[in-house]
Amino acid sequence: MPAKLNDGNLEKYVLGGILEDPGLLGELQLTETLFSEQRNKKVFRHIARLEADGEEITTFNLLLHLEEQALELRIKEVAELGAIPSRTRKAAEKLREMATRRQLISAAREIVARAKEDEAVAEVCGFAEESVLEATGENMTSSDWYEMYEVIEEYDSYQRQIADMEGVIGVPTGYDMLDDFSSGMMPGDLIYLGGRPGMGKTTLALNISLNAAQEGHKVLFFSLEMTRRRVMQKILAHLGGIPTKTLRNGIDFEDQSLVDKYSQAISQANIRPLLLNDDPGATLAELCSVARRAKRSHDIDLIVIDYLQLIRYTGGYANMSDAKRLGEVSDGLRRVAKKLDIPVLCLAQLNRKVSSRDNKRPFLTDLRESGELEEDATCVWFLYRHGYYYPETAEQKGIATLSELIIAKNRLGPTGMVLLDFIGGTSTFKEATHAFGKYKRALGNS
Repeated sequence: MPAKLNDGNLEKYVLGGILEDPGLLGELQLTETLFSEQRNKKVFRHIARLEADGEEITTFNLLLHLEEQALELRIKEVAELGAIPSRTRKAAEKLREMATRRQLISAAREIVARAKEDEAVAEVCGFAEESVLEATGENMTSSDWYEMYEVIEEYDSYQRQIADMEGVIGVPTGYDMLDDFSSGMMPGDLIYLGGRPGMGKTTLALNISLNAAQEGHKVLFFSLEMTRRRVMQKILAHLGGIPTKTLRNGIDFEDQSLVDKYSQAISQANIRPLLLNDDPGATLAELCSVARRAKRSHDIDLIVIDYLQLIRYTGGYANMSDAKRLGEVSDGLRRVAKKLDIPVLCLAQLNRKVSSRDNKRPFLTDLRESGELEEDATCVWFLYRHGYYYPETAEQKGIATLSELIIAKNRLGPTGMVLLDFIGGTSTFKEATHAFGKYKRALGNS
């Protein structure tokens, strides 16, 4: 027997229940998508507007503010039903089930259509998963538009939420000077951390992840280059102040001092809400799928990806250029950051041209040559270490370990530079504000 997909009378009963007990509107978390008949949708929209304006939800107020006289009869109809709250709750649940069925049918049609096209299976599967999650209410509620009163209400709620917060509003990086530039990593941000190999991008990304996790933020870290064993080696080196060489060669468990450091690092790592994924061949669709599941199951606050160029893209055409492919991947990351409403920090490898010129500091143009990434990004950071290119002179001037974290793009505030001290032996970056004057003097005009 075919399932029922809509019921106008049931919709009217729920509307009547709200008029009898307006508290049901918030309790049942009713939305416009539950109603299939246009007149019922419009009545619900008027009810929601009364609530948003802080006015009492009554038949009188609905009729008073009515702009469409054709709805007057419908409002009077639902008001006269004398709906009972307990039955309204059951009716709303049935409406929710019917709305889910309608969404599933719509999604299934689109999935079938895309499955018949010459599109990568991974992309179709990713679309199918996201569509089903949306239909079952496990993803963000979609809407063709938001009316101004809804946006104002949402923004006002956000402002009141952050009013009592001090300092960092978003997810903290753990570096005060960096957080000052944009109040932390904000929901929906796509941030690129670029640099040439050897600059310490992975180390910095892990440090930021651990710092955020220490503050209670749940982090999903994608390591497409290193195995989780190597990632853990860098984590324990950082947390325990243990040389990575010592961990790589094996702990001497006869050395009690070293064992104590190791045990302490293990304990610290164990309490950090950090999820690791080390699938080396992850496609964009697979990465987004994992991110959605992690958001649903662990309510993650931050995604970190190491690194962009290793994300496989199976859509498009066979002879797609690298720049175009990276552009498609970047657009996908931007969308997942916005959809999940969390920041995404993605590492990016810069091309060799950076190292071949006199001024080896990265510029935004270097990122552009790696694809259309700059346009998608909220922020672009570059990591540059003078001592990597000029080890002897840097050592002589006492700046061999100092690194520049260049904020090259920042939609949320100013650009600039943060000075960090790179302690490679223990996979650690520390702020080096105290050394800024010495660093500038050592470099002169370079």
